[in-house]
Amino acid sequence: MKAARKKIAEVGTTAEECYEWAVAFEQGNLNAMIALVLTLTPNLQVLDIDMWARPNSMRPILRRVLDLAGRLQRERQLGHPLALWGLKKVVVRYCYDGDKVGDLPLMSLLMIPTLETLSATDQVAANGVVEPTGWTDAHDKSLEAASQGNNLWLSNMKDLSLSFIAMIPSDIFRLLRCCPNLKRLYYEAHVHLPENLEEYRGFNLMARASCLNPHLEDLTILNKECSWSSIMSSSASSLKSLKRLRRLETNWENFTDRGHIDGETIVRDFPSSQSVVDAIPRSLEQLRIRGDPFDHYSKEDHDSTLAIIYKLLQKKNLPALKSLDFGWKGVKKSRMSIPRAYGHPFTDDEIVEIFSWCQEAGVEMILLPPSPRYIKYRKDDNGKGTRSGTNVVEHIVHYPYDDYERIWKENGFDL
Repeated sequence: MKAARKKIAEVGTTAEECYEWAVAFEQGNLNAMIALVLTLTPNLQVLDIDMWARPNSMRPILRRVLDLAGRLQRERQLGHPLALWGLKKVVVRYCYDGDKVGDLPLMSLLMIPTLETLSATDQVAANGVVEPTGWTDAHDKSLEAASQGNNLWLSNMKDLSLSFIAMIPSDIFRLLRCCPNLKRLYYEAHVHLPENLEEYRGFNLMARASCLNPHLEDLTILNKECSWSSIMSSSASSLKSLKRLRRLETNWENFTDRGHIDGETIVRDFPSSQSVVDAIPRSLEQLRIRGDPFDHYSKEDHDSTLAIIYKLLQKKNLPALKSLDFGWKGVKKSRMSIPRAYGHPFTDDEIVEIFSWCQEAGVEMILLPPSPRYIKYRKDDNGKGTRSGTNVVEHIVHYPYDDYERIWKENGFDL
């Protein structure tokens, strides 16, 4: 503890801060411990952390250390050990308990010029435990102030990932404008209506990202409940500026422009299959579409989805396409066989037809392996399988389930 207090005294700015930091460290506060580790690792290249966000708790020691690193870099203090000049990648998962939290600290990370990769996740919301309750401190005023001071220019940023991070569209666009060389963007969020309707009406994240970040090669945008992003915008491609786009991942609402806001309602009608395909850059090699293609089954929606898949697999439309992933499960028995696929709305004959289109186009249909099987039984103290044993044994057997029958029989159970 003496060594920790000595190091804290060397880097702390005030006696009060040093005291609070030392006390928090001795109490096992995760943020305080991470902050101290950062003072001991001047050559750190990758920072992968859980950051606890609690309102009215200790002062933001970890945030302050990261703020200091960014400031030292911007001041070009090359020899300073706390500048973290080698830091290239940060992965942060915000964790909290309770109904309310303060602003999640994102600005301190955005103002570190050497960063090339940043991944930020509201872990509580991502796990589906609660809806996001904390906004980030990267809002209009802080972003504007940082931009005017030339402190927010992320020319080295190549990979940005925001998962369930609560930011309004205008703030996201302001942030993207500061990443002129971005090559990969991942954005996933819940958008709830009607309380947030005005903030999202008229915005198209895909269209704005393609204009602000024309060097994108990998784009993932996933919205739930309401789509404020689409590959189409006013009957034109939202992705027309992305001449180098190789991978696109989204959900069916975004892909077919069926979740956009029109007045007070969310549009659910399918566009024409040709207009969808025409909106995709011809450079695309990998396409992944998540979720169900339609909310409620109708023959019209079914036929429209099938027509879109057919158009996607016409080589003249997407000559560079190599793989297609709809999140279906299945397996190929042999190289030439048509696999049995699960988790889709089509008949067996239609699946055969879809895979024949893939073979003709030379496109791989990505299939997730079937779900594993679970074995659970009891053993007595002598290790013999019995239904009344006190020791519980569990096994997970993955496809093709070769060991499933053997494990049951070896332990004295009949299938």
